[in-house]
Amino acid sequence: MSDESEEETPAPTAPGTIAPGTVAPAPGAVAPPTPQVQMTPPVPPTGAPGTPQTIAPAQPDAAPPQPSAPTTDKERIQAALPNYEVGEEIGRGGWGVVYAGVHRQLGRPVAIKELPSGFGNDAEVRARFVAEAQMLAALDHPHVVPIYDYVETDGMCLLVMENLSGGTVWNRFASVGMSMEAACAAVLATCAGLESAHRHQILHRDIKPENLIFNNDGTLKVTDFGIAKVLSGTRTMATRAGEVIGTPAYMAPEQARGGELTPATDVYAVGVMLYELLSGRRPYEDDGDPLSLLFKHAYEDAMPLNEIAPNVPMPLVEVTMKALSKEQGDRYPTAEAFGVAVAEAATEAWGPGWLMRASLPVMAAGGMVAATERVAVGAAPPSAVQDQQVHPSAAEPARMAPRPKEFSAEDLVPLEDIVPRPATAAPLWLLMLALVGAAVAFAFTTNLGHVERAGDIPPGTITVAGADPSAGTLMTLDFAKPFTLTGRIPPNAAGANQLKLSFSTAGVPLGTGGTKLALNPDGTFTSSVDATVTRYLMSGKSTGKVRYIGPDGATLATREFEAASTQKWYLTAPFWLAVLVLVMSLSYSESILRTLRRGRKRVPGVIGLTVLGVPVGLAISAMAWGVLNREPTKATVAATVAFACAGGLVGAWGGIQSGRRRRSKREEQFRARQAESRPSTP
Repeated sequence: MSDESEEETPAPTAPGTIAPGTVAPAPGAVAPPTPQVQMTPPVPPTGAPGTPQTIAPAQPDAAPPQPSAPTTDKERIQAALPNYEVGEEIGRGGWGVVYAGVHRQLGRPVAIKELPSGFGNDAEVRARFVAEAQMLAALDHPHVVPIYDYVETDGMCLLVMENLSGGTVWNRFASVGMSMEAACAAVLATCAGLESAHRHQILHRDIKPENLIFNNDGTLKVTDFGIAKVLSGTRTMATRAGEVIGTPAYMAPEQARGGELTPATDVYAVGVMLYELLSGRRPYEDDGDPLSLLFKHAYEDAMPLNEIAPNVPMPLVEVTMKALSKEQGDRYPTAEAFGVAVAEAATEAWGPGWLMRASLPVMAAGGMVAATERVAVGAAPPSAVQDQQVHPSAAEPARMAPRPKEFSAEDLVPLEDIVPRPATAAPLWLLMLALVGAAVAFAFTTNLGHVERAGDIPPGTITVAGADPSAGTLMTLDFAKPFTLTGRIPPNAAGANQLKLSFSTAGVPLGTGGTKLALNPDGTFTSSVDATVTRYLMSGKSTGKVRYIGPDGATLATREFEAASTQKWYLTAPFWLAVLVLVMSLSYSESILRTLRRGRKRVPGVIGLTVLGVPVGLAISAMAWGVLNREPTKATVAATVAFACAGGLVGAWGGIQSGRRRRSKREEQFRARQAESRPSTP
């Protein structure tokens, strides 16, 4: 037999002796029992006599089977939750996967949410998960999904909660639609759940229709509380590629700017959702770029809801748009305050009883339900309820659930570091000054076209203060005394019985005087016209007009002429009125700009500054008229006003940009103060 085919067996040891390789026991000690070696009996030889025989080597005893290490996520979850039977995956989103489950002893169906595995390896995330889960487990409200259990182990963060099988608000909205009444009821239920959470110092930070789920009996419940905070802490985080923790389409401005988050942050998200459920569209167009969408939420005004959906009652429009205010102080401070406002607006629009018609239960809602039966004194009669179901607009992008992210917490940066910041307003201020300067230049240095003066009174027919208006020369008149008009009636004015003398500038009348014609025997006349009031209105040159009037009041013959007053321009009413208008307009413009720079009343501010260009342009034209003693043309006045209005519009945009920059700077200062207040890490 070869060495490889043999198996050595130990030699027998005589009683009382020590086997080689062992240690003798100490005197007086009890010797341990001699190990028994199991001998493998030889295998009987096989084959014919005289042929070589093979002996099979002894086989070791088989080891008991060992359980294999978990290899799939489901197996790892099952190992972490031995009291639950983990079922199949029932949902997934950008920040977790949800499995069905059943408690083994209670038989209670549950939903098990696993946070992305890349975050479970971060110690800070795990600590936040445990702290937040403890707070969430303490929440007890009919419109908040209850947390039954939570586990943080082996790089996994698991939440065990009620299994809701009634579908999400988005599912219902996209499939069968929702009436406006049902939309308002869903908002009341959401606000009731949020108010309970806010009182426990818990913000949601990711309210959207997909996070509102119905249970079997149709009760709406808010889910995914605190997930955004667990993953990103107190600040909103994103990857440099623009993948945001949260949902940009519903994110409040302060989240995008890195500001302080308050209950008004969740109010904004609910306001976006109400806007969408009432109109079928969200306030800002989604072009597929989340950072661009966040910039719009942070710095641009939303399209008024009534312009998107004119059939939405105005009380609801006003409440919704207030919830979407850029500044937190301009929104409703609490979820309950917003819910009450929605309830009151809906009751004003549709009358008491609308909540019952909505067929969506609202419970433990404080004063919200009471407001659905209370009509304000003096409110208009309720309008007819529209039964049509609102559906998502075809213009809205499809809502696809993204796969859970594979990156970890180390890959995230504060969102405000990658959201584009507003451009400086300096170029806009310069352009505004240039446009206002152009208005001044047109008024003082340029006269577009020329003033047309016509008439059909023949030369030598009439004189005004001794001058013939048909001569085509400038007539300088002293308006301090009445004018003497002499002459005769021309053939084309036969039958005229009165004369009228008037003055105007750029088509604006300055004054009119008239007299009856008393003919002398030779057919001539001498009359007096009092136009003394005009001297206080004529700052510079103007157009005078003489008219022969018939018995029926019709003009029979006219002659226009260029006239100037001996009165000084700085003693006239138009000049000082122009100065007053200019000062008041500039003062009002400064007030509007100050409001815009604070981020408030943007649309009224833009309209106000643009419209203010009209009095500013007219005032500049009036001042140039007196100073230059030149009658402006209508085209020059129109160009001056247009440049002034354009300057106001650009100035308004500059104010908005400046307000955005100020908000961004304010948020940076807030973050700096927060960083200074944090205790230094040893």
